[in-house]
Amino acid sequence: MSVVAIFTDKGTYHEHAYIWPHSAGWEILPSAYAEAADQLVAAAAGAARDLLVYPIVFLYRHAIELGLKELIRAALQVQDDGGGEVPRHHDLAKLWQRASALLTTIAPEDSEGGREEVGAIIMELHELDERGTSFRYDEKIGDKLQGAVNLREIGKTMQVVLTWLSGGVDMLGEWQSASDHHDGP
Repeated sequence: MSVVAIFTDKGTYHEHAYIWPHSAGWEILPSAYAEAADQLVAAAAGAARDLLVYPIVFLYRHAIELGLKELIRAALQVQDDGGGEVPRHHDLAKLWQRASALLTTIAPEDSEGGREEVGAIIMELHELDERGTSFRYDEKIGDKLQGAVNLREIGKTMQVVLTWLSGGVDMLGEWQSASDHHDGP
């Protein structure tokens, strides 16, 4: 019996995907999970949407979790906090509190636009799935949410949050870049 390699570069260019080095992962992972969810929403026009709702919400939730962690990482870099680490837990409420507090400390005047709306959406998602397992394992999700949900509206709402988080990361990156130029010789 021959062993089949799962990860191979055989085939044509159009069949290949590039796995980025670890250092680039923080920047692309939130977008990667959101894009996968967006693709599923677009494909969910048929009867399969009742099955796809679980991976769709899981992928968006995971994208938001990673976006929050990226925002925290960027804020810690701006603060030059060598002792500060990006949390490894999956609690969106705690991640949001940490990210929001860091933004308030670093740029109180620049971080308010949309924060209340984004925070409310994150907290709603957290209440449905506190540990990031409800939509993966169907842990009591039926106790909290039942009935029809509009997948396109979920996608639009998640994009609001992801865009806000990404904008925060971009703002912090610009601050870090400006700070690096002022620290030179």
